[in-house]
Amino acid sequence: KTVSLPKTDFSMKANLPQREPLMLEFWSKSGIYQKMTSKNSDKKKFILHDGPPYANGNIHLGTALNKILKDIVIKYKLMSGFSAPYIPGWDCHGLPIEYRLMKELGKTKATIDKIEFREKAALFALKYMGVQREEFMRLGCFGDWENPYLTLKNEYEGTIISVFRNLLKKGYIYRKLKP
Repeated sequence: KTVSLPKTDFSMKANLPQREPLMLEFWSKSGIYQKMTSKNSDKKKFILHDGPPYANGNIHLGTALNKILKDIVIKYKLMSGFSAPYIPGWDCHGLPIEYRLMKELGKTKATIDKIEFREKAALFALKYMGVQREEFMRLGCFGDWENPYLTLKNEYEGTIISVFRNLLKKGYIYRKLKP
């Protein structure tokens, strides 16, 4: 004897395209991250020093996994009673950004003005920082997304130069044939 199933849609449809924007709006408007961090602001600190991704394209499986795992740790620490603020950041300098930009422009180092290239590289990095921020937020990662640290901001560049100067003074920086 055969059994017929009722005519019901048994697909695993969760209406994500309709529900995701509502969920993101709820998280943003209700200020869940801000409530979690302010509740524990006077508690013992847990600081996760996050090595920032390069702002050179959309996130990929590696950057997503990295950020999600860190987000789990931060949320666990917040729920465990720690003050665990998370300030996301992006590395806005370096070869990965330069390579992607050169490829996008269809140019080589010899065919572009250095000052013009630096300006374009900064705009390129800021563009992809915004793209990645939205992608991380869509993954449900919490953080102070409105106040990230960016290595192209003057205060960060100044700190890097200051630390480099101190390393140079102490003799840790020198020039030889190999790095």
